[in-house]
Amino acid sequence: MTAYFPGVPDETLAAPVTLRPGAEVAGVDFRLSRKLTFRVSGQVVGPQQVQTTTVRISPRNTTLESPIFTGMMNLAPADANGNFTLDDVSPGSYRIQAQTTGVGGQRFAARMTLDVTTDDVENVTLLLRAGIRIAGSFFLEGATVDNAAETAGLDLARARARLFEDNSTTAMSQPSDANGGFELEDVFPGTYRLDVTPPAPDLYVKRILIGSEEVAPMAPSVEVTPDFDGRIDILLSPNGGRVGGTVTNRDGDAVPGAAVTLVPGRAGPDEETLPQTLVKRALTGPDGTYSLTGIAPGEYQLFAWEATQGVPYLSLEFLRGFDARAERLTIREGDDRMVALDLIPAEETQ
Repeated sequence: MTAYFPGVPDETLAAPVTLRPGAEVAGVDFRLSRKLTFRVSGQVVGPQQVQTTTVRISPRNTTLESPIFTGMMNLAPADANGNFTLDDVSPGSYRIQAQTTGVGGQRFAARMTLDVTTDDVENVTLLLRAGIRIAGSFFLEGATVDNAAETAGLDLARARARLFEDNSTTAMSQPSDANGGFELEDVFPGTYRLDVTPPAPDLYVKRILIGSEEVAPMAPSVEVTPDFDGRIDILLSPNGGRVGGTVTNRDGDAVPGAAVTLVPGRAGPDEETLPQTLVKRALTGPDGTYSLTGIAPGEYQLFAWEATQGVPYLSLEFLRGFDARAERLTIREGDDRMVALDLIPAEETQ
């Protein structure tokens, strides 16, 4: 089994160990215990003329790129009849998926969530489906044929739309065309979070239409069904707010190289981690000043950290511990605010 200090199986529960140059750290002990594991088995059902089908199981609280266990025990090929067996699966909540490629290179996939508790899990059926292609467009507020020359310097091909499922990137748009059109390929039925990266830092996402339905632009949810035929249209606005100011330490001195983060002031009750795209970041310059642009209207918290690495600023649990140190502000469209920040020393974040 894999264990993280101080002997926990999940990296999200691990405690950091600070090691300074030339220092020795004692007491970094691990206590390993024999852990009960189970077997997950079943069958993949789908097109007959496909290449080898791989079945993979991954914890839902981490990404596919960094599962909490290593080696080959989290994936296995299905046999000629589609049967598969995954051994050594620890109790927990998982995402299980199968992927394969059919004739002509068409991709097929199946996915489902699965809880492993006190016994082997048998007769799991994974039904392969063809991926769906979702079209969309980026639009710039105020851009018309008449003022197209004024916006020629804005390269919409640099904008990106991504679909996330259980913290793992599932689909990313290819570079959009000159008119802002893009496609998301091989999207399979499921519920996703849509993240948008504007092509310039002074733009923000103002509106999102999925089909004919307008959804909240802050981490919107997309429900993709097997017969999904909608498109995603994203309106970008150059009228976002701006926040700037100076970071000072306890002595009142300006601090260069401090990490300033602007995070949404409210989160859902079940949320534990903020999406990266909802957080604005900047480092203070030699004179201790910072500037954040392209801020969507809303309520925010503003922090200034002395440590520029190792601060889990996306963790809501971590941020709640610094509520009293946050500057709270409400941003409206076109606002230009100056906010002085007190530095949070590095020793307080370790």
